[in-house]
Amino acid sequence: IWTTTPWTLPANLAIAAGPTVEYALVKFERDGQLVVNVVAVDLVEKVFARSDFKPSTIKTVSGKELEGIEYAHPFVERTGKVVLADYVTTTDGTGLVHTAPGHGDEDYQTGKQYKLDVYCPVLGNGRFDDTVPEWLRGQSVWKGDELIITKLTESGALFAAEKYSHSYPHDARSKRKTIYRATE
Repeated sequence: IWTTTPWTLPANLAIAAGPTVEYALVKFERDGQLVVNVVAVDLVEKVFARSDFKPSTIKTVSGKELEGIEYAHPFVERTGKVVLADYVTTTDGTGLVHTAPGHGDEDYQTGKQYKLDVYCPVLGNGRFDDTVPEWLRGQSVWKGDELIITKLTESGALFAAEKYSHSYPHDARSKRKTIYRATE
């Protein structure tokens, strides 16, 4: 998918796989098109239980076998690579994790290991900067998830979305969520 407004992304993007996790290459038909996705073997049933798709496993591979494979970014003309990270689990999701070295300690360490750029498109006021697509610029990060989910849905790149509650850093005084971001 191509955005008509040029913008800047880090030189390298990454998705993390668990080095000891077993992954399934799963095919299914969606809107008359054959689709192949990668899902942790332990999560295939759970992932597809929320859909009408009939998945079929083509083959299984280890996380280590996925390392270095390139993938297409879902809404900009860019590719990224699969990296390995011990913190990837098969508790929820697909068993693959977006890696953002500018937004967390574990991601930062993975980024250092794989020489990924530390990219943080979030300003001090909690809004996206001018390095993101035009439709995200100036928006609050709290609205970002909603906008990105909408964009992924419209493009057909989103398989499913669900609300997930997890612990999040909070300010001790105000009890409000804090934004974890890299700064100089």
